[in-house]
Amino acid sequence: MNSMYAPASKRWAQALARYQQRLEQVAPPVVAGCLTRMVGLTLEASGCQAAVGDRCEIVSADDSHIEAEVVGFAGERLYLMPTGDIHG
Repeated sequence: MNSMYAPASKRWAQALARYQQRLEQVAPPVVAGCLTRMVGLTLEASGCQAAVGDRCEIVSADDSHIEAEVVGFAGERLYLMPTGDIHG
């Protein structure tokens, strides 16, 4: 009975492989917001939505990039913790 299902399972596997290739070509969505303040190492952002644990890339005025992790939220504000050095 397994041989009866082999052709169908092979077709499914091929279809799934094609869909995986398509997904790899799709760019992740860009969500933009604005940093509103910094208290100690905690950054506060508004204008974007993200879940706790998500990673964000912050682009400063001098075009330097800083990675931060969402550690909390309150209302429309996100609280971020930088994962690297921050300056500026």
